[in-house]
Amino acid sequence: PPTCTTTPGPQCVITPTAGSVTIAKALTGETGTQAGIAEAGETLTYTITLSNTGGTAVTGYGVTDPLDANTSFVSADNGGVNAAGIVTWTGLTVPANGSLVLTVVANVNAPIAAGVTQIANLVYQTGTTPPACPSADPACVVIPTAGNVSILKALTGESMNSNGIAEPGESLTYTVTLTNTGGVDVTGYALSDVVPANTTFVSASDSGTVTAGIINWTGLTVPMQVGAVPGTKTVTVVVTVTNPIPAGVTQI
Repeated sequence: PPTCTTTPGPQCVITPTAGSVTIAKALTGETGTQAGIAEAGETLTYTITLSNTGGTAVTGYGVTDPLDANTSFVSADNGGVNAAGIVTWTGLTVPANGSLVLTVVANVNAPIAAGVTQIANLVYQTGTTPPACPSADPACVVIPTAGNVSILKALTGESMNSNGIAEPGESLTYTVTLTNTGGVDVTGYALSDVVPANTTFVSASDSGTVTAGIINWTGLTVPMQVGAVPGTKTVTVVVTVTNPIPAGVTQI
């Protein structure tokens, strides 16, 4: 018998299969300095690949791409149109046993709002149910935001009886809290703290060292925010108030 797929003839009937499109999305470009991390103000380029495993071209195909609320639209190819942060394509043709690639570009907000730990971006066929995102769905791309550390210092210990009053010869303990509201750990963090005038340095936690009246820490790690809970790292400093306190000194 003849082989229809290689030498079709009048005695062969070939019927193509229906088109079947799948969608995958990938982050393919960044202007920031940290790969795979969303940094304030950087430009992100996403590539959407529509793959047709069927034997018939799919025509009139629509795609919807709602941008993350912490980004702003820049551009889209192949006739993509942005409306209020939702990018749509209409009338697309995905060739039989082939693919069509779309590109959308967005800027990360600057600054990134505190507590925003990821930028999630998804895509789906217009008119269908959007996939969950974050998820393992190939139509969903999630990248963490860069670490965002703030510093707070407080007096947390006194060795004498008058709370909140610097007394001659007493020990004062200060706690410095580093708070990270970003989506990745901040490593190698360096911190400096000036020893207050009219005191002498006693100690510093976490291998803090003092040189010329300045306490320095290096190599600190401030963990990322998890859920609604920011990551924190604390260090402490102990100093002793000069005894006697010089005349005219009204505060430490």
